[in-house]
Amino acid sequence: MRVAKHNAWFGRAFAVAALSAIGALVACGGSSAPPPARAPRGPVARGGGPLSLVTAVDTIATERCAHEGACNRIGPGRRFATSELCQAAFAHEERGQLGTSVCETGFVEPDSLLDCLEAIRAGGCAAAAEAACEPASMCSP
Repeated sequence: MRVAKHNAWFGRAFAVAALSAIGALVACGGSSAPPPARAPRGPVARGGGPLSLVTAVDTIATERCAHEGACNRIGPGRRFATSELCQAAFAHEERGQLGTSVCETGFVEPDSLLDCLEAIRAGGCAAAAEAACEPASMCSP
């Protein structure tokens, strides 16, 4: 009897959580508002040592794709057909802009990268997120 009550409680809690998540997705589905602020992805922290160019490129590409997704630009008939294609395109673009020819040390400053990610997040869907980060200003000395 006790197990049955526990299972029923768990089932109700799961149903409430699932319905809440679906409600949030439906409520945000057609919004033209700027994307909500998100926590940084990847190993980005203030006060840490320099980050590799590979880490910076992947982190920026991931953030730009999250921005594109929040602005409804990923999917069939949109700017990017899939999230994977978005990631590949932005990673290729960022590698071209943020390479050892720009950052001779091969590293970027975490604070500069975090500022770049915050600028991408702050840019609304009409803003050009591509212009948010200046590669030369992110390099570690």
